[in-house]
Amino acid sequence: PSNSSAASDVYKRQAPFVCLPSFRISFILDTTIPLPQRPSQSVWLLRKAELEEVFLMQNIDASALAAAKAKLDAAEAQREEVLLRHIASGVDIRSRSVEIDPEVVIAPGAVILAGTILKGRTVIGAGCVIGPNTLIEDSTVDEGTSVNASQVYSSHLGPHNNIGPFTHVRVNTVTDYGVHLGAYVETKNSNFARGNTVSPVSYTHLTL
Repeated sequence: PSNSSAASDVYKRQAPFVCLPSFRISFILDTTIPLPQRPSQSVWLLRKAELEEVFLMQNIDASALAAAKAKLDAAEAQREEVLLRHIASGVDIRSRSVEIDPEVVIAPGAVILAGTILKGRTVIGAGCVIGPNTLIEDSTVDEGTSVNASQVYSSHLGPHNNIGPFTHVRVNTVTDYGVHLGAYVETKNSNFARGNTVSPVSYTHLTL
């Protein structure tokens, strides 16, 4: 606002929330909101009618919520059944937060830590330690390899590799025995020979 009065230094609450530049949307109670210090910053106040259109979930009826709960319960039951089948086969799964697609193959003796997601045609070898917080999709991880807090897509990791943390293994990456891809490494269309080590914060593409 352009008013110069003292009242213009604050907005009385006019909507359930206010969005400020460089800040996430935050809910507020009956209070006042200081104006930005710099004139270049703007404040957008959303009216209640607009909010009702955006946050339709506030008006979901009980039957819809019940149907949603049943759908989620069924998905959770299916996910847990997959975990139990792997555990019964000798896989060491340490948390219910793990998600594994039905077609994934895991050898007995592998360890799957919390927050891990295994998708598609993924194969995990014996003695691997996968996770925590790792995503592997359509990839093969040979025996004894650890993948820590990283993402692997459409690649083949050789035996006794050490991957991560925060490594992004992109499509068509192939590693031989004993390769180490350090923290914040990104690879694509790359082949790594036996014992290769890639230093942290590196990018490789079309390498041999």
